[in-house]
Amino acid sequence: MKDFAASVARWKAAGIETQPTENPNEVYLLAPDGIRVEVYGEPSLPQPMAMTHLHYYPQDPPAIQAWYVRAFGANPSWRPCVACLSRPRMYQTADIGPVNLTLTPSEQPRLPTRGRALDHVGFDVENLDALVKHLDAEHIALEGPVRTVPGTKVKIAFLTDPWGARIELTEGLAP
Repeated sequence: MKDFAASVARWKAAGIETQPTENPNEVYLLAPDGIRVEVYGEPSLPQPMAMTHLHYYPQDPPAIQAWYVRAFGANPSWRPCVACLSRPRMYQTADIGPVNLTLTPSEQPRLPTRGRALDHVGFDVENLDALVKHLDAEHIALEGPVRTVPGTKVKIAFLTDPWGARIELTEGLAP
């Protein structure tokens, strides 16, 4: 958030529960199904807010990282924990475009996302047909055929990763 303090004040005034971290420039917004939205201040942003990363909590970070590399050509990498001021650590990640999938190890199996408060994540791609051919060659199945959203030129398809995260693929959504 560009204006972190004002944003936190608005959320609190709206009754949105927040959870502080050890970093005074970061909070979690608490949502249904135990979802925590991590928000931190970055005054240099050119816009009011930006998405940087999404936390996954897999039991096997190397396996999920390898799957996202194979499926989407993600860049395997590492990033530091921003909130871990007292005990710094690095997270294994998979970068897809400007978004970082942060793979935080967990002993607890996670439930599938479909039908829950966070039903799916989405990626807008340049050539959905080519990506679908690639996924098919990798034996990664879609939930159904690619379709065009009525009244638009937007193409859409869904799949679910092996750990239960539903993924929406779109082409033409971004301006």
